[in-house]
Amino acid sequence: MKLRSTLRDLGGRIRYTLKAGFTIFSIIYESLVAPAGHRFFYVVILNFLCRVMHLAAFVGSIKALQVAFQYVSSDGQKFTARSVVVQLGIPIEWVPVLLSLVVVGIFALPAFLKRWETNFMAVIARESHQRLGDHMMPLGADLFATSRVPVFLNYVAQLMSGVLFLVIALIIIALIRFDLFALILFCSIAIAIGVVLTTSRHVNALYELRPLRSGYVREAQIAYQEEHNEPNRRPVEEIPLLKGDSRRAFFDLSITNWMTAHRRIFNNGIFTGFAIGSVVWFVFGLENVDGSQLFMLLYLIIAIRYAINTARETGSMVTKLLEARTEMANFRLLVEAARAANVGDAAPTLR
Repeated sequence: MKLRSTLRDLGGRIRYTLKAGFTIFSIIYESLVAPAGHRFFYVVILNFLCRVMHLAAFVGSIKALQVAFQYVSSDGQKFTARSVVVQLGIPIEWVPVLLSLVVVGIFALPAFLKRWETNFMAVIARESHQRLGDHMMPLGADLFATSRVPVFLNYVAQLMSGVLFLVIALIIIALIRFDLFALILFCSIAIAIGVVLTTSRHVNALYELRPLRSGYVREAQIAYQEEHNEPNRRPVEEIPLLKGDSRRAFFDLSITNWMTAHRRIFNNGIFTGFAIGSVVWFVFGLENVDGSQLFMLLYLIIAIRYAINTARETGSMVTKLLEARTEMANFRLLVEAARAANVGDAAPTLR
């Protein structure tokens, strides 16, 4: 009975998360993504390329170290790609400098890609801010567009680029070994769902914290007001703390939320460990593996680790988008401004 109740509760949370996520993503898409057109597409592609270059930098550094060891141990006579270097007419003694510069370039390229990506996101944010000004939206929406729109743009871009990276990585893995693809697909889905469910519980706890804080502040203000016979409540900076149940309840839930948030990333690491352990177990079952395939397997393991980490990050981005539940009023005003800008309607009325 307890297992059935747990499964029913889990299913309900998954259904709620999917429904809320679809609603939130639809509103964010209509308010920010759709008006941006091709610019947001460029943002996603650049974010995806940053992921690819991070993976390439890690793999490339291992390969560069392998070439360096081969070069030193053979006095430059035997190393990977030596024939290519000779055919290009590059002096052998230049290899250390050129290879070092290539590694530096691979690590530096994501910084340039990220610069272009943030420039595109800044243009999208400016256009959204301009639409609000053109249609005289409330001040609250304007403040939201200034401080929070770039943040949510980044969340959506990371989510979509993460999904794209996962799809391409899984396709490549499937072309190499379909059974390994099935294993990684299962692990990635399990990790993403696990991250969403565990983090959404923390988000709900933060919502529960708000009324406790408001109640504690209100009680302290009223107590001070009655004690000093003052007609108006003073701000929290000017009144002493109030011992009692409200103070204790607020602190207990606050410290519990902090403990949960601090442990969450390490708890999620259990999912990653299970996935990597499954891959290691899978590799032990391979047959007829020669030395030339060892580095390919090493690169495959690295790619799988990046794919699993991306699945975890994708789940985290879904959770962050779910936090937009508290900002739906502002997002709807952004939608109204976008619609008015598209069809040339009159400015929406303040509500």
